[in-house]
Amino acid sequence: MPGVTRKLFDVLNVPVVFSGYEVGQAIMTGETLNQLDHAHPLYIGYRHFSEHAQWMQDQFDGDISANASYDQTAVLFAVQGLQPYWQLSSAGTVKVTDDGGNTWHPNEAGQHRYLIVKDVDAVTREVLSAMIGTSKLP
Repeated sequence: MPGVTRKLFDVLNVPVVFSGYEVGQAIMTGETLNQLDHAHPLYIGYRHFSEHAQWMQDQFDGDISANASYDQTAVLFAVQGLQPYWQLSSAGTVKVTDDGGNTWHPNEAGQHRYLIVKDVDAVTREVLSAMIGTSKLP
């Protein structure tokens, strides 16, 4: 559905915080889940993803592969807020390109910001803990 993201950002007039490429690529999850019981729903789901996702198939070797954690970091921020894992960028505006990509434009009056990771190891541990149900988040 080309144009959906652009249309959304053309009409959206609320503050938005992005968990961008640099965050997702820094927080790699997946491989640790190979330690779970093979009947565990997370193991089954992530193994299926590793085997069948178009961009993962080439590296599939029978185990769950490391994968960028864009969605997981966005959820962690939504639940926990900034502390203790993140700081926010300066204000700016995201412009969506014709192909669905985006560019960042610093703008003091902009309603967009993006997450900056304070401690990659701590975020990775918390994301994994939250995924397997051992997190101490409120």
